Amino acid sequence: MNTPGVASASRRASASEWWLLAFPATYLVHIAEEYWSGETFWRWASRMSGADFSHRDFVVLNAIAFGAMTVAALAARRLPHVRAVAVPALATVVAVNGALHGVAALVTGTHSPGMVSGLVLWLPLGLWALRRALRDAGRLDAAMAAGIALGVAAQAMVSLIAFQ
Repeated sequence: MNTPGVASASRRASASEWWLLAFPATYLVHIAEEYWSGETFWRWASRMSGADFSHRDFVVLNAIAFGAMTVAALAARRLPHVRAVAVPALATVVAVNGALHGVAALVTGTHSPGMVSGLVLWLPLGLWALRRALRDAGRLDAAMAAGIALGVAAQAMVSLIAFQ
């Protein structure tokens, strides 16, 4: 049976979660910067690591990651039980990615394609979303810890693929 108060509260909650679409929207900006900035991210990553990270690898990896990020943001927007894990995961992966672009530029003394959007968009978005998730949870709970771990693992996997 559908309770009117519960249904309208659910609609209000999902309507207020439009900000979650900032994750895939800023990913498009980040991908564009990595694709068209300087020597491109795949060439830079290959040169820095000596690995063979190709244009095709870059496109496939980012298509998969963009799809996953979009699905996670949409699911988090609609499903509170998913939001508890997805928001910290999304926030962590973008904050860590943004920070890593800055660190990579400092360590290598080069421009890391994706650094501007990483530092200007992703690091602040990730930190703000983590803070919001912590405020909403009231404390670091198991769901939030799992989301943070998932975000770290996702970023580690992407880095391993790009720099193998």
